[in-house]
Amino acid sequence: LVEKIKEYMREFHVPGVAVGVLHGDETFTEGLGVTNVDHPIAVDETTLFQIGSITKTFVGTLAMRLVETGKLELDAPIRTYLPDFRVLDEEASEKATMRHLFTHTAGWVGD
Repeated sequence: LVEKIKEYMREFHVPGVAVGVLHGDETFTEGLGVTNVDHPIAVDETTLFQIGSITKTFVGTLAMRLVETGKLELDAPIRTYLPDFRVLDEEASEKATMRHLFTHTAGWVGD
């Protein structure tokens, strides 16, 4: 596994990575490379990295897990789950669904 990770690091020019894999009762952790090419500090399994914009991935994954368990319906109005949800356009506020938000098709202009 470590050699494959190193191969991908070279291919994609990744200076450092902390890896954790949980499989059944087994846990694998490893730090490879450096945190920053300009100020290199060795990465280990406890190294913290800036999260960047990956929170969208977390939210999407968690939402789809709720869909799978029947706790969230993608096509139900957002107000089913967040009654106080509002944007400037009241019609868009009423009709917006999770699917609209995830696909950026909710129908209001601007941020």
